[in-house]
Amino acid sequence: MKALITTFFVCATLLSATAQQFFIGSGLRLILKEGTKIVQVESLVRDSPAARTNLRPGEFIHAINGISTTGLSVPEVYALIEGPEGKSVILTVGETRREVTLTVSKITGFCMEGDCENGTGTYVEIDGSRYEGQFKNGRFQGDGTIYSGTNVLYSGQFRNGLRHGKGIETVGNSRYEGDFSDNVREGKGKLEISGHVLEGNWIAGQMLGEFTISYANGNQYRGYFQDGAPNGYGIATYPSGNRFEGQWTDGAKTEGKYFWTNGEYYDGPFDTNGRTGHGSLFFPDGAHYEGEWKNDEMDGDGMLIFPDGSKFEGTFKEGKASGFLRFSGEKNDLTLKETSLGDIMQKWKEHFTND
Repeated sequence: MKALITTFFVCATLLSATAQQFFIGSGLRLILKEGTKIVQVESLVRDSPAARTNLRPGEFIHAINGISTTGLSVPEVYALIEGPEGKSVILTVGETRREVTLTVSKITGFCMEGDCENGTGTYVEIDGSRYEGQFKNGRFQGDGTIYSGTNVLYSGQFRNGLRHGKGIETVGNSRYEGDFSDNVREGKGKLEISGHVLEGNWIAGQMLGEFTISYANGNQYRGYFQDGAPNGYGIATYPSGNRFEGQWTDGAKTEGKYFWTNGEYYDGPFDTNGRTGHGSLFFPDGAHYEGEWKNDEMDGDGMLIFPDGSKFEGTFKEGKASGFLRFSGEKNDLTLKETSLGDIMQKWKEHFTND
């Protein structure tokens, strides 16, 4: 469970529009469209080595230094192109298979248009992502949006160049909508990831406190969340209508009550295999079992207590029990060997009915 609700964050630092930062690269942004086996030029970073060639967005790159790119992933193609400053590669591109020489060098961020000091403008980061929105003193301030190509990474409020206030962050298959403080999630928010929905309170970028989690399989959890998983008291409900109320540790039930829709419920400890230790099972007809459990089954010494005071005491193992059924009143006791729980209850009902 813990792995399923792992959260994702944008790690890139948002730069001031006046900062003269740079990185070594080609300035080439590539994509691999669905249904194709060859990478394609998506865009060229302005004033980059790629922009100074005659490469055009939409062109396919068929080879790099004579090495075919057919079947290669985008990271594998980047590995062939990128390198230390001064590295040159020959790209075979386009329908005519022309050759383009590309030399890796420094790339800096820049203001593409508008007022990137005190106004509204578009600023391109050194990694090719861009910010469109409001600026104050050369920093992102107010409402703005960060893009990677045509994909929105973040849309919302900024302060001093950092995400701050209300915003929506999208990374991979996750989407967070809620509060930010100094570039981290802080406050109320909702995270959607891989079909799961988590709603609650973030502290310093971490999920902590009361949360409601709706899982893709229909399960739901309401309770305390810490260290990436349910920890503390919580209630889980399941599509079958069953529910659990009690304590959780690292996403697993440890102690509490589990209710079935037929009216039965168990009260006691749990481990990763289910019911364990000393616990009680209550039946709709008023009978209940008190005793030992292992691997989600009655296992060891136990007692089955009936509404009229009759009792079965014995040893349970693999769904059967051996012991004594002692009836209330003056009825004779019964000695039972390797008898199923259902048969024990039936024998009590027969004597109770014939009383």
